[in-house]
Amino acid sequence: DLDIDGPGYQVAPVDTEPTERMNAGRMIYEPVNGNGYGTPVLVGQKYTLSGAWKDDMVFEFSDDVLGAYFGTPDESLTLEVQGSLCTLRASDDRRFLSPKGPVPRILQTHARIEGGRFQCGGHSDQKPAPRADDSVCGKLTNVVDTCSADGCKVLASGMNSRTCFSYCQGSGLFCLGSWESVGNECAKATSIPGRCDEAHASNTRICACSPEADEAPSTTSSIAQTVIPLEPEIPDSSGTKSPQTLECSVLPDIKATCSDDGCKVLAGGMTGLTCLEYCARSGLECAGAWEEVANDCNVKQTLSCDEVYPDTSDLICQCASNVV
Repeated sequence: DLDIDGPGYQVAPVDTEPTERMNAGRMIYEPVNGNGYGTPVLVGQKYTLSGAWKDDMVFEFSDDVLGAYFGTPDESLTLEVQGSLCTLRASDDRRFLSPKGPVPRILQTHARIEGGRFQCGGHSDQKPAPRADDSVCGKLTNVVDTCSADGCKVLASGMNSRTCFSYCQGSGLFCLGSWESVGNECAKATSIPGRCDEAHASNTRICACSPEADEAPSTTSSIAQTVIPLEPEIPDSSGTKSPQTLECSVLPDIKATCSDDGCKVLAGGMTGLTCLEYCARSGLECAGAWEEVANDCNVKQTLSCDEVYPDTSDLICQCASNVV
């Protein structure tokens, strides 16, 4: 267990169930749904955390959607661990999360316990994120509402039968995520992202865009704009037809498909990431990883599943439900 000390927790502990001293700052590890710890805190306050860490951990405070909803996108608090102070913000990096839960990723931009040491995220001591009109995402069109401090996650109109891939690409950007909106507010959206290549009948959709690394655009990028049927029939070498593997139909950010079953793909948005992390986002395991030649399925170099290839924004990844 961990203990948190600060505003709201400086009271006498109640030992009986269901409180079990949590009113006084005890944090109990939750092994089933979250695989971590959680407790309420007050915005703008300072807290001290102590205890025996179960493993490497990432810290998350609030989120950018809540911050934008309440008009405080840069809300923060100060956290002290092991005598070190870090500022946690609602706009902090959350790439340790995926639509299906945590993935095996800790980056320097995350406030974290790594190797037993408390380390601030790369953005914790920087200035607040730039306004949308000052950022690379300031050129996004048809913006109804801005859903992140950097202006790159937006509620866009005119999205009837249009994908977020197409929307971001229209401003020279790359799609990182897509959410169904409910009403004309960022806060009223489905919590689980869809695929960047999904088109819907609604007029509005939330899209997260990002600048892609300096590489030539893929000649096969139109594949990512096509809504793939759940069970398309693909001829195999014997002349018979076999369905695309259903489990791989959910893979995101596909720039090109490199196998008949759809499980080996050229994936975009891979700067600083591994194929292990890419497959885990869809609840799959990594069966292979490669650096491609030129935005295609031709192999330049074979990688290990947990290897990051420097200075690239795409990798060939092969995913599977079970890797022997």
